[in-house]
Amino acid sequence: LLKAVWNAISGSNDTASLIEEFQYPRLGPGQMWEVTSDHIDENGGAVEKGIRATRVLREDDRVTSVEFQSKDGEARTVQGDQFINSMALKDLIEAFDPPPPQHVRDAAAKLKYRDFLIVTLVLNSADPFPDNWIYVHSPAVKVGRIQNFRAWSPDMLPDPDTASIGMEYFCQEG
Repeated sequence: LLKAVWNAISGSNDTASLIEEFQYPRLGPGQMWEVTSDHIDENGGAVEKGIRATRVLREDDRVTSVEFQSKDGEARTVQGDQFINSMALKDLIEAFDPPPPQHVRDAAAKLKYRDFLIVTLVLNSADPFPDNWIYVHSPAVKVGRIQNFRAWSPDMLPDPDTASIGMEYFCQEG
């Protein structure tokens, strides 16, 4: 923290990164959700994947059930005491039944989300740079960040004779 404050006040940049240590899932961030899903299953819950919630039924401030459409088009309802939402907040608000007040719906409809597309390149060479990622600050190119996956975890790229980099393009819905 002291170094960050000094760099901000003095204008110097005497460090390549302010991060000394960073904990990252061995097989990437998807591993966090796989472990979470396993934990929910082991404790008597259920994780529904590949479905689209069509209606979220609620009583007062509590969700009581969720209606969804399965991959094969079958409509189902799941009741429960606890739910974890993975929908965009604006979509969740619109799915509530009964709907929230109009001012809440209007506010949710105005939300914008930044997303990104990632193009992964496998190179027949060593890692092109040692860092986890490089942010690109040039308006001349569309890519916003370049990741070096092996720098996050050697297990993310098992072939030592290749490198894998991810070109990230920041975007918004539409």
